[in-house]
Amino acid sequence: MLLIWSWWKRSDPDFPDSGFESWQVEGSSRDQLILINEQADYASLIRTLLADHPHADVLVFMHRRSHDPVNDLSAIANSLKSADPAALRKAFAFSDGRDYLYLSANEWGLIGNEGRLWYSSGGEKMRSSELESAANTVRRAHFDKVWQYYSQQCKRKIFELKEELLAAMWLSPDAQSSAAVDNQDWLSAFKKEKPLLYARLLDLADEDSPKFRMLLDNAEQKSQEKLRFGECRLNLTTLNGNGQGAQYERLAEFIRNGLVNAEGPVVVANALRTLRDHFDALLQVMPEPVYP
Repeated sequence: MLLIWSWWKRSDPDFPDSGFESWQVEGSSRDQLILINEQADYASLIRTLLADHPHADVLVFMHRRSHDPVNDLSAIANSLKSADPAALRKAFAFSDGRDYLYLSANEWGLIGNEGRLWYSSGGEKMRSSELESAANTVRRAHFDKVWQYYSQQCKRKIFELKEELLAAMWLSPDAQSSAAVDNQDWLSAFKKEKPLLYARLLDLADEDSPKFRMLLDNAEQKSQEKLRFGECRLNLTTLNGNGQGAQYERLAEFIRNGLVNAEGPVVVANALRTLRDHFDALLQVMPEPVYP
């Protein structure tokens, strides 16, 4: 697990000049947590660190406040690629103490504040992921829970969107009829009734709409929840094998051209079955479980 963050701010002890620091995981000779200085050439560091581990499963986290969460993650994708198509490689962004990675948001998190693996409030250390009985060692339970959460995050988000979206769409009167209707007419009614669901569908397919992009912005600020799929798209199309990228593109293509932008008559029930089948095909080639 690689964490690219403001570790350079830490002063006790000084962060290594090498730009990275390795931590063992309690009870494991194989797992590692590697802290990387965000001011270093982290792409080169990642290539060097992974050169001798072509089959390793890797999760990378980059601070959202210091970087563009999708473009900068894309920029390090080549550093993460493995010749082994079965190797799990995923990249994520985090910030503001709100993500699962943070001890302030989750008792099983890993990081706190000021470049440390613990967080304090009012000068008092509140939670820590450090194993106090061994130097540079992270607690096994914290490492495992963060690993499990993020390695399954994309599949869980896609599955939950599919379930909520199709359940809502099947409630349309047009979905209960075998008669053809104008595609844009029934879709317009759905957009008005479930605008946030529709906005997330657009985002999953990377179909931009200023109106619905703003809706997502506001919803994320209010809920403190990551509703977008930018990181999932990156992970599906760039970093992982098993045909995930091809199945994602088929789903996105149908959303854009078979649903959102389609003109003319459509049998809504047939369109929803096709949408469901594309979702299921993608979920089937993602090897991780949906839930623990």
